[in-house]
Amino acid sequence: MEKRLTKEEFLKDLWHTASEKPNIKQGECCVTCLVKFKNGSTELCVYFRNPEGWVCDDMTPKDFKRHFKGWLYIDDLFPKKGGEG
Repeated sequence: MEKRLTKEEFLKDLWHTASEKPNIKQGECCVTCLVKFKNGSTELCVYFRNPEGWVCDDMTPKDFKRHFKGWLYIDDLFPKKGGEG
């Protein structure tokens, strides 16, 4: 019988540290990620190629940097094509 992962176990390996930069696919200008803040809240944010970097609604860049804890790719939350992952 297959063990079911809890939400926390599933997400644990998907999170990247704040010091890591998301990869942007060839030909695209940005990538949308789920961002986690130090208070435990999450928000959808967009990472642009330089010089913009991270952009989140309703948050100044200074506040973002101060509270930013980590991020994950939205695509990693969904099953991969062919049933893998």
